[in-house]
This record gives sequence, structure tokens and C-alpha cells, in this order.
Amino acid sequence: MQPSFAAFRAALASFVSSRALKLAVGPIVVLLIAGAIFLGLPLVMLMTGVVPPWVQALYGGTGGVAQTLLVVLYQLALILLVALWSMPGAVAQIGPAYPAAGPSPDAMPGQRGALAHYIGTYIVLCALIQFLGTVPLLYGVANLAAQGWLAMRLMPYLALRRRASASEFAALSKGWRLPFAGVAIAGVVLSGLIAAAISGAIALLLPGPAAFAGVTIGRVLGMLFLVYWFAHLSLRALATMRGDAPAARPALP
Repeated sequence: MQPSFAAFRAALASFVSSRALKLAVGPIVVLLIAGAIFLGLPLVMLMTGVVPPWVQALYGGTGGVAQTLLVVLYQLALILLVALWSMPGAVAQIGPAYPAAGPSPDAMPGQRGALAHYIGTYIVLCALIQFLGTVPLLYGVANLAAQGWLAMRLMPYLALRRRASASEFAALSKGWRLPFAGVAIAGVVLSGLIAAAISGAIALLLPGPAAFAGVTIGRVLGMLFLVYWFAHLSLRALATMRGDAPAARPALP
């Protein structure tokens, strides 16, 4: 647990930097535009008098399939957008602190296959979780576990794909499975608490439409902290493994 706590302290220092705020701007703008379209779509259709059935299913009633799909896609888009947008910048920012975790000439291949696998598995998990909707507590725990699984798989891959070889990443995924899983679950919970605190403060100071912006800003900043936490832990793990490798080799005669 010591590496996880050390990475947490380092992530906290990185998170309060001006560089972190710059990394958050892009995802915030994209999600605000998407939210504005989603909130403004019913008004435009009511003014024109054209409301397709799928829109009625999406906005009308509660607990529908369309609304469930929307929640799943929002969670997926939030994790993917923040991770893909900010992880390269976060790794570049903290990389000099981990010289032993420099880029490898045998870095892993492109990310399309891995991303497709992670996204597909997450969607299947979310589809199965919907059967637990009648048990709110169990549903919430299962949903948290699914988000944690996606973070545990996605974040280290994005942090190390240009720095670790395929064999190094496989060894890290196996040897550091428990720290990655612990940070994933704790990070998802903590990012939710950060999002709730920030969005609640903005909603209190600026009630009304600004509350939606507060929720978006809070969710992005909460997820950004998780990105920094995984970036520090992943580079620390790679540096530790490379540092231990020479000692593990037999001495040459």
C-alpha cells in the first residue's frame, strides 16, 4: 500500500498545479457543449412540433432503456474523454520525476485494439448490471466495480503505452494488480466525492443553469485527479521494476 499512498501524495501536488487546470479545459468544454445540446434538444423540437419517438423515450418517464443507455454512455464518455485527453499531458508533466521509467524502444503497439476490448467489456458489464436495478444497493456497488475495472485496465495502459514494452506491461499488470485495483476503486469513489463537493459549491453560489456546469466541472476535475493518481503509480511501478531487474540477474563471471 505504500506505493499507492506515495502516488496519492504526488498526485495531489500535481493536481493543484496550473498545468492540471489547462488539461481540464478541453474535456469541460466538450461535455458542456454536449450537455447544452442534450438540454436544448427538447425545447427546439417542441418549438418545431416534431418530436420523434426515440426522443420521447429518452426524455419521458424514468428508468427506460434509452435513459439507462444514456447514463452508461455518459460514464464511459467521461472516463474516456478525460483519460485520453489528459493522460499524455499528465505523464509528460511528471515524467522527469521518474527517470528510470523513460520511453522504451520496444513500446507497446497502437491502442485501438486494447481500447476496443476495454470499452466492449465495460458495456457488457453495464448491460448485465441493469438486471440488478431492483436492488439499489447492489446495483450501486456493481456499477462502482464496473467503473473501477475500466479505470484499472485503461489508466495504466494509457500511462505506459509509450514507455513500457509489452512484456513489461504484462508483468506490471500481474505483479501490481492489487495496487492498481485498490487505486481504481478508491479513485472512482474519491473522484465522485471531489465532483460532488465542487458541483455543490458552484450550485450554491450560482443556482439555476450554472448548476449543470458545476456538475460537469466537478466530474471532470474528479476524474482528472484519478488520472494523475494512476500516472504517478504506473510510472513508479515501471521505475521500480526496472530498478529491481539488474539485481535479479545472475552476476557475470
